Amino acid sequence: MNNNIVTYSDWDTSDWLIFRIKGSSRDGETLHIARRGYPTIELSYWQAINFELGLIVPIQGYEPMTEDSSYLHSIIAEFLSSVDDDYGCINCRSSKLAKVIAPCDECKVIVDGVSYKMVGEESLTMLVPPNLGIGAFDTISFTYCLECGQIQWRFPISDDQFDEAFRVDD
Repeated sequence: MNNNIVTYSDWDTSDWLIFRIKGSSRDGETLHIARRGYPTIELSYWQAINFELGLIVPIQGYEPMTEDSSYLHSIIAEFLSSVDDDYGCINCRSSKLAKVIAPCDECKVIVDGVSYKMVGEESLTMLVPPNLGIGAFDTISFTYCLECGQIQWRFPISDDQFDEAFRVDD
């Protein structure tokens, strides 16, 4: 038996085969998702976070806002949580991580005293900017370390990434 594989579901109990292959770091972690009749998906840890935040949607065969999508999101959340449990904080390695999940109906981003709002089609359906590591759509969601305060996300966010998503709020 391979100790580097964690199984979440199998063909014997459902139409899904979902498993995690452990890596030597967060960057080496992968989630494999197979569903009968659909292509197999392999997501790295960071791609799984992007999927969770709505940045990789839809994946072929997995439409958003359906029961299947809910199941997929719950599996991805379980995967991310288990990876975080294994590796701890990306800054100090502490295992004391807290997850904040809060629905919102308005979200402002203020940088250096300037208020920004999202641009493009996403601004019609997304209230929370997906590329800042604080959630997406209508939910603020992030994990942070209770030891050092580090938000568990890849930083820094480049000026190009920021400019692509936002414009000054008039």
